[in-house]
Amino acid sequence: MVVTISNEQIVAMGNILNDKTKPLNERFRALFTLKNIKEAKSVEQIIKCFDDPSSLLKHELAYVLGQMQLDEAIPKLIEVLKDTKQEAMVRHEAGLKASSALFRHEIAFVLGQLKEEITAPALEENLADPNENEMVRHECAEALGAIASPYCWEVLKKYVKDEARVVRESCLVALDICEHENNGEFQYANGLSQIISS
Repeated sequence: MVVTISNEQIVAMGNILNDKTKPLNERFRALFTLKNIKEAKSVEQIIKCFDDPSSLLKHELAYVLGQMQLDEAIPKLIEVLKDTKQEAMVRHEAGLKASSALFRHEIAFVLGQLKEEITAPALEENLADPNENEMVRHECAEALGAIASPYCWEVLKKYVKDEARVVRESCLVALDICEHENNGEFQYANGLSQIISS
């Protein structure tokens, strides 16, 4: 039996989700109902809830948006990921757990650009996963190199001997980036100055 759900019904469910006076369990039921409806209008209702004070709820919002695999959710997930006022568990869920390898790759790239050390354990988790897409593992390695903390250095050294060639090579390049970030050189791409000085 196919059930047709109107936009008005989706908005009504969104109103329950976004009503801060409702018990959290009711709001969770509304969230997962919207997830199962899997329409752009559902995404619209879920996105409205990211100003909620509950970290747990926002964590689940990010999880659900990732699971829905709808393009309409991507801009909000990237915004949440970049928002340093959001709790780490919310930002993490907004990114590296998405089902699309291309999206996880982009998220790892953004994390490298942010250079937030708090993201290093999540990046390491994806780098370490032999079942993860190699392009995602590559971007996680480069992000760790850009963060350039001692923790990141140790993680990258661990995976220089990974079975996957792209991971090994990415870790070598990331170690070089990490070294650059820590030595005060003006720019990483210094090939011209190397030729001139020889």
